[in-house]
Amino acid sequence: MLMVITIHMENYSLFTAIFYGRLGIISSAEGFVIMSGIVVGIVYSKKCKKLGLWCASQKLLKRAVQLYAVNVCVSLLIALITKLNLIDTYFVTHWINPVTQHATSTYHTLDGSLLETLKTSFLLQQGPHQIQVLGLYVFLLVLAPVALWLIYSGKSWLLLLISWVVYFINYFLQIRITGAGFEYAFPALTWQLLFYNCMVIGANLDTLQEQCSKHKSAYKIIVWSCLILWLGFIFFSLNRSSPVFWPGQTFSFIDAETFQSIYFNWFYKDKLQIGRVVNNIVVYIVVFAVLSRYWSGAKKYLGWLLIPIGQASLYVFIVHVFIILLASNFVPHFSGEFWSNTLLQSGVILLIWWMVKRGVLFSIIIR
Repeated sequence: MLMVITIHMENYSLFTAIFYGRLGIISSAEGFVIMSGIVVGIVYSKKCKKLGLWCASQKLLKRAVQLYAVNVCVSLLIALITKLNLIDTYFVTHWINPVTQHATSTYHTLDGSLLETLKTSFLLQQGPHQIQVLGLYVFLLVLAPVALWLIYSGKSWLLLLISWVVYFINYFLQIRITGAGFEYAFPALTWQLLFYNCMVIGANLDTLQEQCSKHKSAYKIIVWSCLILWLGFIFFSLNRSSPVFWPGQTFSFIDAETFQSIYFNWFYKDKLQIGRVVNNIVVYIVVFAVLSRYWSGAKKYLGWLLIPIGQASLYVFIVHVFIILLASNFVPHFSGEFWSNTLLQSGVILLIWWMVKRGVLFSIIIR
């Protein structure tokens, strides 16, 4: 969530210097989908055992409806603010390529009729790019009861098989099945891979942890292998010829043309290519292992900040759009003021943390 907040502010700072391209070819979007899948697997597999499949499925669909309503409301609210010219909304109504600075509108009907605005908002065809991943999440939750049924029926293997087959089919065909705006950044038939695989992990987490404890040697080999692979991905990422939010190229062992060729053939984010999938797998295995071993220290020194923000992640997703909207009217994006931007982003993080702790608008905004 810290990656989400700071990267979306798009100002050069200590946070963006670390989070953007310094940890390998990964982003906060994959993290959100991975964590969401694991949490859904943990929570709703327990609800299945306690309340039954039908009741658990109803709760999943209710959550999907809530998130859909949030998407529509945020989209319409930003459109209203723009039409009334209350504040400059360019930064949340356009996606700006951080490398080329080319701007692409994520609102196509602001100059059209009210009916057109309502139609495109209800079809999730427009909205702030900062929350597009929530549209993907709605789609994934709508189909989650089917995934839950397969897991509950002891057919996790079939869910995994279907997920991987669909992923590889869409790897080549690039079908945008919903026609929604989020599909340009997160094609649903591709990105479902992370969510449903992680649902299986979440539902079987106790068993997986038990197996790790029984087979400690194999577990250590896996973790250390993943760490070595992660370091390799970091090395590759540091050869980026046009780094964003970084003063200059770190390494030049890989020439720009070769780097671009490898990146667009194996790591391109929009297509969630297989290199990026593997990079995320090794990162989360290592992070899980480290946090498991050093949890008491991590909780003591970082838990006060990260746990409340993580637990209220959907709330944070929503409010950060409006806080960024306000901030963008005072601080130019891609500004080079390193320490002032670091201070600003630290202030925004602490403000959101304070809002979570105080429950600001909790009765209105879902968590």
